[in-house]
Amino acid sequence: MRNVLSAAAIVLAALAAPAIAQEAAPIAADAIQPAAGITVPPAPMTLERSGGRASALAGRTRIALAGYNIGAYTNVSTQASSGGGFTGFGARTRMDLALAGIEPALLQRIADAAHADLVAQLQAAGYDVVTAQDVLAAPGGQEALDPVESYEGEDPLGNDMLVIGPTGVGAAQFHGVGRRMIGNGNRPATASNALDAVMLYPNLSLNFAYTAGSGNRMFSNRASVEAGPGFSASSIVQVVFSREGRFADGWTTLLMDEPLAIEGEFASMEEVDSSNNNVAVALSAVLGAGLQRSQRDTYLVTADPAAYETLALSAARGFNAAIVAQVQAARS
Repeated sequence: MRNVLSAAAIVLAALAAPAIAQEAAPIAADAIQPAAGITVPPAPMTLERSGGRASALAGRTRIALAGYNIGAYTNVSTQASSGGGFTGFGARTRMDLALAGIEPALLQRIADAAHADLVAQLQAAGYDVVTAQDVLAAPGGQEALDPVESYEGEDPLGNDMLVIGPTGVGAAQFHGVGRRMIGNGNRPATASNALDAVMLYPNLSLNFAYTAGSGNRMFSNRASVEAGPGFSASSIVQVVFSREGRFADGWTTLLMDEPLAIEGEFASMEEVDSSNNNVAVALSAVLGAGLQRSQRDTYLVTADPAAYETLALSAARGFNAAIVAQVQAARS
């Protein structure tokens, strides 16, 4: 049973990103810009409205940014299994990938640049914008954001991420990526009313790996997985508006249908651990007993900070443009 590609094949597969349908043009690593402005080409992101009412955005000219979360994946896993059906005992395989080379200070710079860029894009589109720092200082702002310096989140598949927000604000836990929303969904109402603004909760997730596998099959004796360096982004924005400051009069969610792969070499990968039960399987066969094959491999993905930041800023600029497009569409 083979559960990984060769190193060269993994890099090529990462660029093709078979598990992710959308693709963006390559971004050169030397195109990185200071956090004061994002000038790299935007990744071609699109957002769709899901649930709620468009009235949350319609006719509003004042936008308040309830933080701007950057969720950077730090550990990613993929696994597959088979039951063996009536003729065998099946197999189970797993790959774990951990990110190295990306420090919290870099993610902080990305969050600051992404927030500033969204402010600039909204202002250029004719909106009056309340920054995340001013939202936090407004009546009800603390409750609306529930901010912390950073937090460790988890996606629905159990993959880990570190979430960081703009300087002076932190990571917004309310409507935050990698967090389950607990409590009163009307918490942003006081701040929205006090600011007379639509509240936007932007969350941009940055993944460093692609994964693929055979899944869980009952009638098979094989299981296979693949993974490797591959930069991709996903996003979600919660939108809330309140006229009275007691309840959310309008809300909706803006999200991507699927993650967006952004091409560009940014990392190398090396195996750091491997284990299997081949000896136990062989012994069980001699004894006439059955045992499911099991294999687990662990890899370290070391990213180049400049290249990673370039891809992240491209994702942020595209994400921001998609937010502005949705806001404008609701107003027209």
